[in-house]
Amino acid sequence: FAPLYKVLKEMEDQGRVRRGYFVEGLSGAQFAHVGAVDRLRACRQDAEERDRPVTLEDIVILPVMDPANPYGALTAWPDTADPEHAKPRRAAGAWLMLARGRPVLYVAQRGRSVLTFPVTRRDDAGALPAALEALRHLPRAGRRGALVIDRIDGKAAAESPLLDAFREAGYQLDYRGLIDIQPPGVRAIGRY
Repeated sequence: FAPLYKVLKEMEDQGRVRRGYFVEGLSGAQFAHVGAVDRLRACRQDAEERDRPVTLEDIVILPVMDPANPYGALTAWPDTADPEHAKPRRAAGAWLMLARGRPVLYVAQRGRSVLTFPVTRRDDAGALPAALEALRHLPRAGRRGALVIDRIDGKAAAESPLLDAFREAGYQLDYRGLIDIQPPGVRAIGRY
């Protein structure tokens, strides 16, 4: 390592590499490209972000047809709660809610049907409650009055295992399905 150390030390003096303690558990001098150090720091920040629950600020709402949405065009949709019967698709008027870049909710045209992505719900604590709050902030153009959800993951809203989560988020069950009684035009800090 002695001859190699001299070369790495010279590269450090030229600014081509950095010397530091980058990988825990490895002893001795460690050298890394400048860009690699920045990538390692970004990974640490991402891990720290995953240690806190998802909040409304972490939710991004995208029209499904938006070019920023890779799902259904560049990459396959992740599995939904019932992939045999309820599948998302790229359709005008549908919305996708992402928590830290991962899909949580797919809202079909006019908001009548909602699909969930169990992997995100399981891995990101608080993703579903934050997405349900963001659901209130969908643009209401094309809908009259309250948002009414009659199907969740391909099942009637009243029969959904997620019914309690929707109720905790402030949705009420009536004869049409789950209803958000928040007045149209009231919008908080959801981002589009």
